[in-house]
Amino acid sequence: MSDRDQEFVEVSIEEFTKGKPVPFAVYIRLTSWKYLQISIAGDSLDLARLEVYKDKNVRCLYLLKDDFSRYVGLQGAQVKPVAPLAGAAAKQLATLRASATTTLELLRENHINDFLYENSKEFVESTLSVLSDDRAALAMLAALTTQSSTNYIYEHSLGVTLYSVMLGRVLGWKSSQNIFKLGLGALLHDIGVSTIPESILCKRESDLTAEEAKILHQHPEWGATMLKQLTSVPVEVLGITLPHH
Repeated sequence: MSDRDQEFVEVSIEEFTKGKPVPFAVYIRLTSWKYLQISIAGDSLDLARLEVYKDKNVRCLYLLKDDFSRYVGLQGAQVKPVAPLAGAAAKQLATLRASATTTLELLRENHINDFLYENSKEFVESTLSVLSDDRAALAMLAALTTQSSTNYIYEHSLGVTLYSVMLGRVLGWKSSQNIFKLGLGALLHDIGVSTIPESILCKRESDLTAEEAKILHQHPEWGATMLKQLTSVPVEVLGITLPHH
C-alpha cells in the first residue's frame, strides 16, 4: 500500500475545540497509508468526541494539503493535487525534514513547556510540508543546507520559527492563518543568505571588508526579491523578511 503522508497536513486538535464549523473534511491518521475521514466539510466536530481522542493521546488531526493551504489563507493555493515528489526534489525534502526533526528536538531540551512545544512543533512541520508543494520554495530552502554556513542558517531559521509560533501562542493568537504566516515568515526570513558567497559567510563579521559587509547586509532585500517570485508566499511574509534587521 502507498504512503499517503504527503497528501495531508497536521493540525493541532486544539484548533477544532472551538465548536465552529470546519469548511473542509477532517481526518485522523491510523497509519502512513490509512487516513480515516471523521467529518465532512461544513461540520463542527463534537467536543465530547474530541475529548475521547485527546484521552487517547491524539494531539493532531489532519486536512488534505490543498485544503490546509486554503484553511490558512495561503495565496496561490493549488487547485489540483501536486504530483508526488521524486528524484532530487524528494531527497531535498527528506534532508530538510530530517534536519528539522533533529533541530526541533534539540530545542526541546531548553526546558520548554511540553504542551506549548508540541503544539508549535506541529505547526512548524505543517509549514514545511505545505512549502514542499512549491518546487521553487523547496529549492530555496534546500539551498540553505548545501554548505556548512548556510546549513547553520537553516537550523537557525527553524529555531526562529519554533520560538515565533510559541510566542504567538503565548500572546493569545487564535488565528491559524496569522500563526501560519508568522511561522512561514520566520522560516524564510534569511532565505537571501543563500545568495551570499561562502567566502563571506565563513568569516566573522568583524573580519569583513567594507564591501563584504555591504553584501552581507543586503540579504534581506535579496530575500524579499526571491520571495516575490513565489505566488504561494503571502505579502505578510515579505513584510517579515525585508525589515528583519
